[in-house]
Amino acid sequence: MKLFAYALREYDELGYLDTCAREMGFEYGWTSEYPSLENVDLARGYDELCIITNPMPAELLDAFHAEGVKNLATRTIGYEHIDIRHAYELGMRVANAPYPPEGVANYAIMLLLMAQRKVKLLARQTLAQDFGLHGKLGKDISTSTVGVIGTGRIGTTVVKHLAGFGCRLLAYDPYPNPEVTKLATYVDLDTLYAESDAITLHAPGLPENRHMIRRCCLLQDEARRHHRERRPRHAHRHSGPGRGRRVQSGWSGRARHHRARGGPLLP
Repeated sequence: MKLFAYALREYDELGYLDTCAREMGFEYGWTSEYPSLENVDLARGYDELCIITNPMPAELLDAFHAEGVKNLATRTIGYEHIDIRHAYELGMRVANAPYPPEGVANYAIMLLLMAQRKVKLLARQTLAQDFGLHGKLGKDISTSTVGVIGTGRIGTTVVKHLAGFGCRLLAYDPYPNPEVTKLATYVDLDTLYAESDAITLHAPGLPENRHMIRRCCLLQDEARRHHRERRPRHAHRHSGPGRGRRVQSGWSGRARHHRARGGPLLP
């Protein structure tokens, strides 16, 4: 067997590939470049192709097939970046790397915790010797509602691990997982967007899943506008030294002071 690897990282992946090749007895070639129509010829004479998350549309598969490539493996769990149907039509076998979901799930939870507690902002401000708390107070995940979109192997693992934090969990998937229903509540996307404090995405990168977050933001903006329109005129007003106090009259402290001195009120 002869294998050619694209987009290979020399600082870690190359060593593993070399060890594997010596133990299993196959030849290999590699490049750090991503596969394209311009560098298809690098795989000439190889019957196996190894890639990562780069798109593999029909025209690129045709080009590699013409060079003699028979099998294609992606070093990822997901394989939606490959035109699977066309690969099968060409007689090419496709394989993915089904590594345990805990690594991805726990990394996602780490990022979620960092976002909730504004860790990136805190780290940046600490480097600047700014130890103030203004704008840095985060939100405890235990009192949050977390939405999980996609409850496959990774999404299900995320739900299981987040359940230990005691947060409220909402989930969405076209194919609900009975195992997830024990820990989370399946809802439609609009409900998940409206009620979640944080959302974690574990859906395949298919065309119908594009712009999910943009739709979420639009729905939240609409909800905020609706809230502002319904807010009574005597609601909280924050201005100057009176910030954080309830002003029953609807005027800020500065406006009341100005009016007491006989000055005209601005419209």
